[in-house]
Amino acid sequence: IYQSHIININVTDPKNTKYNHYYLIYVSADSKMFYEETNYNPKVNGENYKIKGNLYFDNNSGISTTDVDAYWRINGLDSPQGTIITDLNGHFSGQISLPSTNWSSIELVLNFTGSPNIYESSLIINNLLVFSNFTCSWDLPKNITEGQNITVRGELTSSTNSSFKIFNRSINIEYGGVLIKNFTTNSSGGFSFNFMPSGNGTLTVSTDNLLHLPIKSSIIVNVTAGAEPPPPGGLLINPVTIIILIVIIAGIITAVYFFSKRQAAEPTVIQI
Repeated sequence: IYQSHIININVTDPKNTKYNHYYLIYVSADSKMFYEETNYNPKVNGENYKIKGNLYFDNNSGISTTDVDAYWRINGLDSPQGTIITDLNGHFSGQISLPSTNWSSIELVLNFTGSPNIYESSLIINNLLVFSNFTCSWDLPKNITEGQNITVRGELTSSTNSSFKIFNRSINIEYGGVLIKNFTTNSSGGFSFNFMPSGNGTLTVSTDNLLHLPIKSSIIVNVTAGAEPPPPGGLLINPVTIIILIVIIAGIITAVYFFSKRQAAEPTVIQI
């Protein structure tokens, strides 16, 4: 029995007198709720999170046109996000926005408060595909020389849960504040690329978000200056040597000049 019923009892005595009695049976049925994850990529602050599920009686028939309340439980505190109404079959679906602030823990709470004839039910979902910041495990050479083409690798994980990989997420790579790469992390939250750093700088990975929050991770790259290439022909001339040669040549020219001038000033003796 899943709804109230009235039992009508008619009693007739030997004198054909009827006695009508009515008994109203009140029934309170159990309810149960199911949640189906339909978000396939990690979401970040301010983005919409899809919600889909079913609300049933315990005989698996749907509870129709009923409100299901949705909450974010952020660091233990509930934040109401509105209601979702079930259809004629007890199915419900919708979406709510993720909080704008960072969190250390977050859960999705779905609650049916019940009615006079139906007991309440609720669900708490804590394995959500959400993050408010990430950590990058960088992998790049320790000794880098200017002009060297290097391979950079990294893996993104949630800053609050290292086992949660930030997979299939669009990211930006900057060096010294200049965008050099834009691509999507793989199924393990990893990425890799080649580039040639020019001087010391900071390598930064970030992800775009609707609230323009600084969701990023950086590492400082130290680059050693390479040796200057030799001039054509393989002759390497030190600048100091060039200066010394110039001074010597200038001295020789000066000496020759004064010697010639002195010779010109002396009288010429002609022998007859």
